[in-house]
Amino acid sequence: MVSPEPFPTDEELARLKLFRAVDVATVRSRLHGCMVRSLPPGKILIQADQPNDRLYLLLSGDVSVHLRSPANPPIVVLSAGETVGELSLIDEQPTSAFVVARTACRVLVMDESVMWDLVRSSHAIALNLLTTLSYRLRHDNRLIYQDREQLRQRVQELETERAALQDSEQRYQALYDLNPTMFFTVDRQGRVLSANQLGAAELGYQVAQLVGQPVARLYPRQDRAYASSQLDRCVADPGNIHRWETRKVRKDGGELWVRETARAIVSRRHGPSVLVVSEDITESRRRSEQLAYHANHDALTGLVNRRAFEERLDHAIAVARAEHVEYALCYLDLDQFKVINDTCGHVAGDEFLRQVGRALQSVVSKRDTLARLGGDEFGVLLERCQVDQAKRVAYAALDAVDNLFLTWDDRRFRVGISIGLVPIDHASESVESVLRAADVACYAAKEAGRNRIHVYDQSDPAPTQRHTHMDWIDRIKHGLANGHFQLSYQPIVALTNGSTAETSFEVLLRMKGDDGAEIMPDVFLPVAERFNLSTRIDYWVVSNLLALFEQDKSRIARLDWCAINISPHSINDPDFVQFLVEKLKNSALPPERICFELTERSALSNVMAARHFMNSLRQLGCRFALDDFGDGWSSLAHLKHLSFDYVKIGSDFTKGMLSSGIDFAIVKAINDVSQAMRSKTVVEAVESEELLAALRDPRLNIDYVQGYAIQRPRPLAELF
Repeated sequence: MVSPEPFPTDEELARLKLFRAVDVATVRSRLHGCMVRSLPPGKILIQADQPNDRLYLLLSGDVSVHLRSPANPPIVVLSAGETVGELSLIDEQPTSAFVVARTACRVLVMDESVMWDLVRSSHAIALNLLTTLSYRLRHDNRLIYQDREQLRQRVQELETERAALQDSEQRYQALYDLNPTMFFTVDRQGRVLSANQLGAAELGYQVAQLVGQPVARLYPRQDRAYASSQLDRCVADPGNIHRWETRKVRKDGGELWVRETARAIVSRRHGPSVLVVSEDITESRRRSEQLAYHANHDALTGLVNRRAFEERLDHAIAVARAEHVEYALCYLDLDQFKVINDTCGHVAGDEFLRQVGRALQSVVSKRDTLARLGGDEFGVLLERCQVDQAKRVAYAALDAVDNLFLTWDDRRFRVGISIGLVPIDHASESVESVLRAADVACYAAKEAGRNRIHVYDQSDPAPTQRHTHMDWIDRIKHGLANGHFQLSYQPIVALTNGSTAETSFEVLLRMKGDDGAEIMPDVFLPVAERFNLSTRIDYWVVSNLLALFEQDKSRIARLDWCAINISPHSINDPDFVQFLVEKLKNSALPPERICFELTERSALSNVMAARHFMNSLRQLGCRFALDDFGDGWSSLAHLKHLSFDYVKIGSDFTKGMLSSGIDFAIVKAINDVSQAMRSKTVVEAVESEELLAALRDPRLNIDYVQGYAIQRPRPLAELF
C-alpha cells in the first residue's frame, strides 16, 4: 500500500504566491479537501484540449508549458511557488497547452470549490489570484502578438509563394501554348485532355474544340490503328520515351507529316495519360522525298535513272532465278541523234530527248520500268513478260519514236531507234551480263541497218572494232574504286618569257590499263559522258587534286593557277556545284588559284546553267577558261553572256598557221574576240618549235602557250 504524500508545512504554504501576505494558519483549515501529487520528470500534469477543474500549486520542481504538443519547444517554464490552471478553471474552457513536469515535482491539487472558498475568505488571496491571472494574460497577449506576427509573416510568405507559383504557371502555360511545337495530352481512353494553342491552330481548331475529343480524329483513317498502337506502347512502357513518324489531318482535310515524341504520365489520382509532342516535318519530308526522287530519276526527262534501273534489274534477275519466271529487257539507242546535237546544239538535243521520253511512256505500261540510261540510250524492263509480248512492246516503241519530229530554227529532224531485246530467265547471271547482252543485241540491230529490233542470241558476235559500252562502264567504275586513274599535268607558260617553270598548268587525266599502259581520256571519256559517269570522274579529280595540295602546302606558294576540266554533265548538276563550293571553302589551295575549263559546246549549249555554275564559284575567287574556242561559230552570239578569264584556242586552226594565211587570220580573229572580252588567250597543242615561233608574231599578241614543244604531260605527283 502506497503511503499518501505528506501535507505541506506552513513554511511550504507560505512560499506559494497564492498565499503571499496571508496568515497560512487561517487557511489551513480550508485545505482539507486538497491533496499532494508527486510527478516524475516528463509526466503530463494538464492535457491540452481537455476540460480542467483543478488548480495546481507548485510546491517544488519545475514544469514547462507547450502549445499543441509536448514535443514542441516550451513557451514558458514555471518554478516552485507558481500557480497553474487558473485560466481554464475560471473561464471553464479546455486549455490550449500541455503542462509537463520538467523535473521531479510536488504539486498541491485544489479543486474548484476550495479555490472559490479561499477567494471569498481572503481579499489577499483574491488579489494574489488576480495578479497571477493578470500576469498570465499579459504573457498570453505577448504570445498571441508573437503568434500573430509569425502568422502575418507566414501569410506574406505564402502570398509570395502563391504569386511565384502563379507566375510559374503563367510562364509554363505561355511556354505550353506558344511553343513552336504541337503539344497534346491523351488519356487512356484515347481522348484529348489538353492541347496547346499552336497545336490546335496548326490543325485548324480552337483548343476547346479538341479537348474531350477522340485523338483518332487527328490522324487519317489509314493511320489510326498505327497511332493507337504507339500510344498503347507508351502506356505499357512508361519508363521510356517513344518516337515515331506519322501523318496528322487538319480540320479542312489537309494532311501534314509529324515526328511524334511521347511519354506516359503516371498519376495515381487520374490514371495514366500520354504527353505527345508533335513536330511538323512536312517540309523536310518533302525535301527528303525530292532528294530520293532526284537520286533515282533523270533530271532531263524525269524517267528512272541508270542507278535505279540497275537496282530493279538486279531484283528482276533474282525473282526470275528463284521463281522460274521470265522478264525482258529492251535496250534502246537513238540512231543519228548526234546530227541534232551537232547541228542545233545541246538545247535542241535535250528537248528531243524529252520528247522521246514522253513517246516511250505512252507505250510502256506503269508496272514496267522505263529509264534513261545515259546520253541517247533508254532501257525498258518488262515485268513477267515473255519474248513475244516483249517484241510487241518493242515494235510499239519503234513506231512511237519513228513518228517523232523535231522542228528547230525552221529545220525539221527525224531519227530512228535501234532496240536490243534480251530475255531474262532462271539462267540469267547478273546485271552486268544482261546489260552486256543488251548492248551486243542493240549493236547488232544497228549493224543490220538501224531502226530495227534484234533479239539477243548467244551466237551474236560481239563488236570487233571496240570494247562494248558495258565493258568500259565496268572498267571506269572499277578504276574509280581501285585507284586505276592518275593525274598528270602540262605546263601553261607565258609566251613573252617562255619560262617552263610549273607556275601554271592544266590537270590532265589518265587511266591505267591492266598491263600498266596509259589509256588516254579520248578513249574512255566519251563513254563516261554518254553513260553519266563523267561527273563521278570530276568528283575524283577535284578530290585527289586538293588532297595533294593538302599533303604538301609548300607547293601552293609556287603556283599561279591550275586548270581543271569540267564535263557538261557536272555543269548542270547542282549537287556537284555544292560539292565544289564546300570543298573549296575548306581547301588548303586558295580558290583564286583554280581555273575551271568549260568546253565551248558545253558552255554555250546551256548558257543559263553555265552562268549559274560560274557565278557560284566566281564568288569564291575561282577563274574560268573557255576550252576549244572556235569549234562552234554558230554559238558565237551567246558568248557575250559569259565572262571568261582565259580563252583556249584548239589545234584545228593553229596547226595550219605555218602554211595557211586563212588559218593565221582565224587565230588572229579568235584572239581579237578574246581581247575584246578582256580574256587572255592560251594556244593549245603547240607541238613544234616552228609553230611556237609563229605564235610569237606581234600581230597576234598571244598570252600563253601549251603543248609538247613546251613539255609533254608528266605525272602530277612529281611536283609534290
